[in-house]
Parts: sequence; C-alpha cells; structure tokens
Amino acid sequence: MEGMSQQQGYAAPYLPPVVLIAAVPMWVAGYASGAAIGASDFLESGMWAWSILSPVRAAVVGGETGFWIGTALGAWCLVQGIVAVRTKRGRTPGIWAIAIAASSPVLLAVLTGAALTIGLEAA
Repeated sequence: MEGMSQQQGYAAPYLPPVVLIAAVPMWVAGYASGAAIGASDFLESGMWAWSILSPVRAAVVGGETGFWIGTALGAWCLVQGIVAVRTKRGRTPGIWAIAIAASSPVLLAVLTGAALTIGLEAA
C-alpha cells in the first residue's frame, strides 16, 4: 500500500443515483395523482374524497415507498457526510453530502408538486 496518502476513505455515496431512486417514484405518483384528481369532478365541486385516488393506488404506494427509501438514504448520506468531515477523510464530498441531504426534502417536495400540477393539466 505504498504511495497512498492519508486522505483516503469513502466520504459520501454517489448522490445522483440516490436522488433518482427517490425522485422517480415520487414523480410517477405525483403525476398519476394529478391526473386522477383532474379526471374527477373535484376541481368543479370542491368536495374531496379519498376515493378519487383509488385508480392510482399502486402509484401512490410506489411514491410512498420512494419517499421512505429517500428518507433512509438521505439520513445515511447525512451521517456519511458528517463522519467524512469530522474525520477529515473526503472533506469536500462530505460537505456535498451534507448539503444534498439537507436540501433533498425541499427539492423532492418541489418535484412532486410540479408532477402533481403537470398531471392536473394533462387530465
């Protein structure tokens, strides 16, 4: 192991695939939910019933699964980033991991809201 520096170690997970694992099911669920709401008479009557989402139950469950997977991966990313920064192994990727873990819930909410709006317009 000669020639290796003291700055070795794995600081943060590869973040784009992690974000996509959570974002794709959330986008599908948001779009399908928007389409189901737009196809119902909710927009005209203003009367909400959870049965509106019955046709897209599988997409909603998939979106919820994506949400929980994203939560677990975000927590893992945050811990990895904190450990990397604290132990001075991969400080820059650690800072990126902390920043992405902190901003991911907001970005995912915006993404899901956009999908819901596009689904409403498509219906």
